[in-house]
Amino acid sequence: MDKARAGASSLLPRLAMWRAARAHHQHGTSHPSMMAPTQGAAASTGLLRRAAAAPGASSAAAALIARALHTTRAPSSPSSSLWGRLIRSSGASSDPLGPRVTATNALIAANLAVALASHLGIAPDAPAALARVNWRVRSGEWYRLLTAGFVHTGLIHLLVNTYALYALRDLERVFGGRRYLAIYLVSVVAGNWLALRQGPSLAIGCGASSGVCGVVGAYVAARVANRRLAPVTAATFSWVGQIVALNLVVQALNSGGGGGGVGGGGGTRIDQWGHLGGALGGAAAALALGPRLRWSTAGGRGLVDAPPLPLLLWRGGRVPPGW
Repeated sequence: MDKARAGASSLLPRLAMWRAARAHHQHGTSHPSMMAPTQGAAASTGLLRRAAAAPGASSAAAALIARALHTTRAPSSPSSSLWGRLIRSSGASSDPLGPRVTATNALIAANLAVALASHLGIAPDAPAALARVNWRVRSGEWYRLLTAGFVHTGLIHLLVNTYALYALRDLERVFGGRRYLAIYLVSVVAGNWLALRQGPSLAIGCGASSGVCGVVGAYVAARVANRRLAPVTAATFSWVGQIVALNLVVQALNSGGGGGGVGGGGGTRIDQWGHLGGALGGAAAALALGPRLRWSTAGGRGLVDAPPLPLLLWRGGRVPPGW
């Protein structure tokens, strides 16, 4: 009887590890840090804990079981909002970013600050001084390619763009705060540059939509570039079309008084060149700055972030938590 009991206790850790490996393989993940929360993972937590405490569990088995326990998480309660469903379908984490100041919070605050300063009379000339006035840019005021991303033509225009930034805040976890901010600013400049090249001299453009399109384009590029280690499906990008379409529809309905750009003929319209340039700029920035997931055997590090330009990495090259 004692021998049978000892044999059963030594078999339990092996069974637990086999079940964890099988669940890992079925969900198509390539590394424990990439495991998605599932009911199967949550249900196996109790079995793993009993296996780790079993008398016959070896130190190696206990270490593997502890690692499996560390990467097994219960599913979070889903949000009922439209934007919550869009974010969940993207595969990005829906965990709150916490009370600390983030790049997303800073960008939203900057957009609101410029609008309030102009509306309250603190800086009434801010829109004219910061917007992309094509003939002024061509005469040497190149800073407007960046500052135009923080100016809006009306309340609806401001609310649409700032809410889009808030809805996409989980993408900051995919890139890390500093890299996310860099991608956003590059997208703003790229969008305004393309609009400058394609627009007449008297055209005026402004708005954060080029940066919003840029982070969406960056996310698509990053997921495609890392598709071998983080497989993608059609559902991965379905949310992209929904967010972009919703943003464009709202701006189109308001294009008579708060669109994304002002044409030379005096009518307000959506600046599609700015959106396209922002998306392309964000995609290019993500391909250069990462994340680019790689397996590293040096020092047993495992999965690392090794982009072509290793700048602004998240905490020394570790994989951002959004992956």
